[in-house]
Amino acid sequence: MNSDNPTDPGRFITDPAIMVKSGFYKYLHKGDLVMADKGVLTRDQLAKVGTRLVMPHFLSDHDQFSLQECEQNKTIASLRIRVERYMERFKRAGIYSHQLSQHCI
Repeated sequence: MNSDNPTDPGRFITDPAIMVKSGFYKYLHKGDLVMADKGVLTRDQLAKVGTRLVMPHFLSDHDQFSLQECEQNKTIASLRIRVERYMERFKRAGIYSHQLSQHCI
């Protein structure tokens, strides 16, 4: 069972609830792209603010990716690696240990 209260024992907060409660949407602009993993159910909310969800293709009802899906997955994977490297740099530099002003984001 999902809960919007992260302090409830044995429950977790959903990705959409985290995005709403954190104020994430107010930093997005029309035309922005948001990268996410499978299972992040925020496409409708993102569309409301004029942004688009980008995520890799997954094999669900077919055995093999098309050439276009392969190329898109490769591009997304390359960008994810860059984002994860920057996040690691921020973590090592202690940037997450204090509140950032909006102009730093």
